[in-house]
Amino acid sequence: MKKIKLFFTSVIAVMLVGCGGHGYEGEYSIEFQDAFFGKKQSGGSAVMVLGSDYMELDGDRTEFDSIKVVDGRLLLETDGKQPETLKIIDDSTIVMDAGFGVMKFTKI
Repeated sequence: MKKIKLFFTSVIAVMLVGCGGHGYEGEYSIEFQDAFFGKKQSGGSAVMVLGSDYMELDGDRTEFDSIKVVDGRLLLETDGKQPETLKIIDDSTIVMDAGFGVMKFTKI
């Protein structure tokens, strides 16, 4: 379980490429739904913090070049890398499709 949590922490860090006045700054609880088994898992006490130019998860802070809202998605950009996206569900919920599962972030 710790390896999965560490993996998702890393994925989130890469995906949440900077925040710059995008309106989604704040603290989020984390829920994961496994695509293979359909099981939902709460992140427990894990909290993701999205700032104006950073993302912090489990004490690990990652800074990014920019995060923009484009066509109902958060576009996460880092120089030299292809941007990642997070789907905006509503003002307090964003979702990341990790291929083998979906991570849902709900604003606290």
